[in-house]
Amino acid sequence: MDALVEQLTDPAAQKRVPPRAAKLLGNLDSPIDSGLEQLVSSAVEQVVTSSAFESFR
Repeated sequence: MDALVEQLTDPAAQKRVPPRAAKLLGNLDSPIDSGLEQLVSSAVEQVVTSSAFESFR
């Protein structure tokens, strides 16, 4: 997940955004990471609790 978050935030830093903006983007790493983890977890839960997986329970 960390690599994906870096892919989202690093390009802005590489484009020489103002220091305050770069710091704000850096501060968003944790919320972005948390949101992505929650999204993946929710999607996996929906898939494994679907009727398609019913025979595996």
